[in-house]
Amino acid sequence: MNKKDFKKLIENLPENPSVMARERYFNSAVLIPIIKIDKKYYLLFQKEQKI
Repeated sequence: MNKKDFKKLIENLPENPSVMARERYFNSAVLIPIIKIDKKYYLLFQKEQKI
């Protein structure tokens, strides 16, 4: 993801995010780690270890 795409992603996020029909659900959060390597942005994924 280049800087232009990253800025576009940030610009398209709602200013005040909310959930429709919030009273039927519980509040939670999802964290999406974004890292910058050599002037490019990447989403960080973690692969589960098989036991």
